[in-house]
Amino acid sequence: MKGLQNKYNLIKEGKGNKELFLKEARTMFPNVVTGALTFDQAIHNLTERGIISEGFIGVSSQSI
Repeated sequence: MKGLQNKYNLIKEGKGNKELFLKEARTMFPNVVTGALTFDQAIHNLTERGIISEGFIGVSSQSI
Protein backbone atom coordinates (compact mmCIF):
# COMPACT_ATOMS: atom_id res chain seq x y z
CA MET A 1 0.00 0.00 0.00
CA LYS A 2 3.07 2.19 -0.13
CA GLY A 3 2.12 3.49 -3.57
CA LEU A 4 -1.31 4.59 -2.38
CA GLN A 5 0.22 6.31 0.65
CA ASN A 6 2.73 8.13 -1.57
CA LYS A 7 -0.06 9.34 -3.86
CA TYR A 8 -2.03 10.56 -0.86
CA ASN A 9 1.03 12.45 0.45
CA LEU A 10 1.41 14.13 -2.95
CA ILE A 11 -2.23 15.22 -2.86
CA LYS A 12 -1.70 16.72 0.60
CA GLU A 13 1.25 18.67 -0.84
CA GLY A 14 -0.91 19.90 -3.72
CA LYS A 15 0.94 17.87 -6.35
CA GLY A 16 -1.31 14.83 -6.78
CA ASN A 17 -4.53 14.05 -8.60
CA LYS A 18 -7.55 13.07 -6.48
CA GLU A 19 -9.33 11.37 -9.37
CA LEU A 20 -6.40 9.04 -10.10
CA PHE A 21 -6.01 8.31 -6.39
CA LEU A 22 -9.68 7.31 -6.11
CA LYS A 23 -9.46 5.15 -9.22
CA GLU A 24 -6.46 3.26 -7.86
CA ALA A 25 -7.99 2.96 -4.38
CA ARG A 26 -11.21 1.53 -5.86
CA THR A 27 -9.19 -0.99 -7.86
CA MET A 28 -7.07 -2.07 -4.89
CA PHE A 29 -9.82 -2.01 -2.23
CA PRO A 30 -13.26 -2.36 -3.85
CA ASN A 31 -14.80 -3.42 -0.54
CA VAL A 32 -13.53 -0.25 1.24
CA VAL A 33 -13.76 2.41 -1.48
CA THR A 34 -16.97 2.11 -3.45
CA GLY A 35 -17.86 4.11 -6.53
CA ALA A 36 -20.28 6.38 -4.64
CA LEU A 37 -17.74 7.72 -2.13
CA THR A 38 -16.23 11.18 -2.33
CA PHE A 39 -12.50 11.72 -1.89
CA ASP A 40 -12.91 12.73 1.77
CA GLN A 41 -15.13 9.73 2.52
CA ALA A 42 -12.64 7.39 0.85
CA ILE A 43 -9.76 8.87 2.88
CA HIS A 44 -11.77 8.41 6.07
CA ASN A 45 -12.45 4.73 5.26
CA LEU A 46 -8.83 4.04 4.29
CA THR A 47 -7.41 5.66 7.43
CA GLU A 48 -9.89 3.91 9.73
CA ARG A 49 -8.77 0.55 8.36
CA GLY A 50 -5.09 1.45 8.64
CA ILE A 51 -4.44 1.31 4.90
CA ILE A 52 -3.11 4.87 4.74
CA SER A 53 -2.03 7.33 7.40
CA GLU A 54 -2.80 11.03 7.67
CA GLY A 55 0.09 11.68 10.05
CA PHE A 56 2.83 14.16 9.33
CA ILE A 57 6.10 12.70 8.13
CA GLY A 58 9.26 13.75 9.92
CA VAL A 59 7.53 15.31 12.91
CA SER A 60 8.27 13.82 16.29
CA SER A 61 7.87 14.91 19.86
CA GLN A 62 10.53 14.40 22.47
CA SER A 63 10.19 14.66 26.21
CA ILE A 64 13.16 15.53 28.31
